[in-house]
Parts: sequence; structure tokens; C-alpha cells
Amino acid sequence: MPLTDATKQIEDYRDYVQSLLSVKKRFELDNIGLLYIDAENSLRFEAKTDVNFLLESFGFEPVIANELVIEPEKQISVKPFEDRKIVVETIISKKTSYAKIATLAIGVPVTLAFLLFAAYSETNETIIRIFF
Repeated sequence: MPLTDATKQIEDYRDYVQSLLSVKKRFELDNIGLLYIDAENSLRFEAKTDVNFLLESFGFEPVIANELVIEPEKQISVKPFEDRKIVVETIISKKTSYAKIATLAIGVPVTLAFLLFAAYSETNETIIRIFF
């Protein structure tokens, strides 16, 4: 068959399919699928689900499935339960040194009194006048 005749047959078949799609909105391709026009007026194709198509014909790469190696189950070791043991510790109480507390109670106020006395004495005022 010459190229012009083949082209003419293909164009005639295309026109036939387009005319059926414009009238019926669907055209079934035997053992392949269904061409239809959806609600948005777009041409769609739905492949038949009961026909096994080769994956290579759709452009997918073949999948190589490796066999899974079944490993034997490992034994679970169960340790016997040990209850917690109560350990009683005796608390040694600290003896409070009242002598240290008494020294602080007396020493802090006495030190503050001496500092206040030194701050308001006349000698400090004389020293301040000399230098400033």
C-alpha cells in the first residue's frame, strides 16, 4: 500500500472517531479502552481493567523483584523478675553550732555601728575637705 493511501485511511478513521465523539461523547476501542469527552470538554482515555497490558508498552521500566530470605526467629531471653530491696539509711542529724550563730548575731550589728560612726565622725569631714 502506498504512503498516500495509508495516510488517507488513517485520516478517514480519525475523522470517523472524531465524529462519533462529537455526537456520542464516547468511543470504545476493542480490547484497549474507552475514549470519551469529560464535563470540561477534554478528551480522556480509560484503559480496560480486565485486559493485561504489558508494562513496557506504557513506557514503564520493568520491576525486578528479589526473593526475600526468611530468617529464623531469635529466641527471646526472659530474665527472672527481681523485686526491689528496701535499703534503710539512718540520717545523722547535724548539730547546730549555737556559738557561731551567736557570734554572727552580735558581730554584724556591732560592725555596722562602727561603720556608721566612722562615716559621721569629724575626722572624715576634715579629710574630705582637704582633698576636695
